Amino acid sequence: MVFAPKPVAADHVTGDGKYTDKLQFMFENADGGDDCEVSGCSVTSVIDRSTNYCNLYNLYCGGNVGCQVAQTDLTAIPLDKKTSLGAGKNKFKCRSGKKREL
Repeated sequence: MVFAPKPVAADHVTGDGKYTDKLQFMFENADGGDDCEVSGCSVTSVIDRSTNYCNLYNLYCGGNVGCQVAQTDLTAIPLDKKTSLGAGKNKFKCRSGKKREL
């Protein structure tokens, strides 16, 4: 399978409907095989208490690390995490503990 590097844009509206976070993803072949390398960016506020990181982390977090899986359990290996000044990357802030039906 060949993936063309094209950006995919998405919005994430917070549970209370007050905020909309902007996300962007790039999908590319990894090592010429069937694996896919995904890079992503999430933008909201500067001091975000890890919100931007969690927007992305919650999409690829799998059952192997205790995340609830909606449909497909992904095997992901985070390679690099970069944040802007004031942004967090604490994965333990990503899980609210609330179970939601999809």
